[in-house]
Amino acid sequence: MQKVTPSLTVTADLYYKKIRNLIDEGQFGAALILSPFNYERGNARGMEVAAIYAGKFLTSYLNLGYQKAQGKNITSGQSLFGPDRLAYIANNFIYLDHNQTSTVSTGVSYRFDASQISADAILGSGLRRTGDDNTPNGQALPHYGVLNTTYTHTWKSTAVGEVQGRIGVLNAFDKGYKLRDGTGVGVGAPQYGSRRTLFAALSLAF
Repeated sequence: MQKVTPSLTVTADLYYKKIRNLIDEGQFGAALILSPFNYERGNARGMEVAAIYAGKFLTSYLNLGYQKAQGKNITSGQSLFGPDRLAYIANNFIYLDHNQTSTVSTGVSYRFDASQISADAILGSGLRRTGDDNTPNGQALPHYGVLNTTYTHTWKSTAVGEVQGRIGVLNAFDKGYKLRDGTGVGVGAPQYGSRRTLFAALSLAF
């Protein structure tokens, strides 16, 4: 971590894990019920670089992440998998279904008077899928991007104390995208990111 200026901080993280009896969870069938299973061996490695700016009125951040998480040889819950997948995974490391190779997240907020407007976005390279070559989790779903926005206003002196109102829009451009397509290891059904959603809230501080 390095404080470049009084308002700007940059950070970098590296990690590596070597795992025995790696536990994972899978959704088998159409029902959204997760069942645990184990890989005999696993590894996870990655890096994360971030920059955070905190000014008097303006704050922002940018985060870049890379990861690679794999497992080999399923040693419990084998009845949940087909024999061809079990045979392949017994001799090869495969990507875990929740592995997303690269992710970019960023956000900015600006405060003026008693109000604040903010926006954040996330860009992802996509979770894993099994492609036409039938390699378990051998390919990635298409990349996606989502933008969220929020407006907040605070009334500090009211008859009931401090009141804060907030309106937020998730997935502002109503971008449809798949989180999973149902072909991955332990992924039995397609799942989608939420469409445009509007939230409104009031909070009270005595």
